[in-house]
Amino acid sequence: MNLFFRLIILIIRNLTVAKPIDYLEPATLKFKVWITDQDAFQHMNNAIYMSIADLAVIDLLMRTGVAKNMRKNGISPVVVHKSCTYLKMLKFPQAYEVRSRFTAWDGSYIFFEHLFERNGKLHARAVTVGRLVGRRGKHPTVQEAMETLGWENVPESPPLTEDEQRLLAAIRAERAATKSAPEA
Repeated sequence: MNLFFRLIILIIRNLTVAKPIDYLEPATLKFKVWITDQDAFQHMNNAIYMSIADLAVIDLLMRTGVAKNMRKNGISPVVVHKSCTYLKMLKFPQAYEVRSRFTAWDGSYIFFEHLFERNGKLHARAVTVGRLVGRRGKHPTVQEAMETLGWENVPESPPLTEDEQRLLAAIRAERAATKSAPEA
């Protein structure tokens, strides 16, 4: 339930006071660890990191203006992979920031990075990979989606890192294996 309130606050903030950003700029969100974010060991639960990363993706899409145009054109990003490396604990009632950005794209896949920081120190790094889904289950490429959204002179993606290349190959291999697997 607490993430629902954070989502409502994020949407209101984006519709009223948040400044638009360029699609390659990082977006920063500020949070505090709520008592309900903690697990039995009294630090922020790993699922909360993942949910906050989801909110960060929504914020990034709204602040770049992409979300509004995607809805209008029947395109949506669907999360196909998410991972997180935890470096230091966050505890109630600590304040922290999440800096999120697009890192690269390939075909219909988009990579996001989320840095969870407190007092300038990195506490966790999450990676989200989304895949674009259009009307009738089609998967437009990022290039096609940007053109549909009215962007001219669509730039090339920043180069995929070696980790992103391996991750994308694993995602594609898993999808291929799932398609060829016999149904039970």
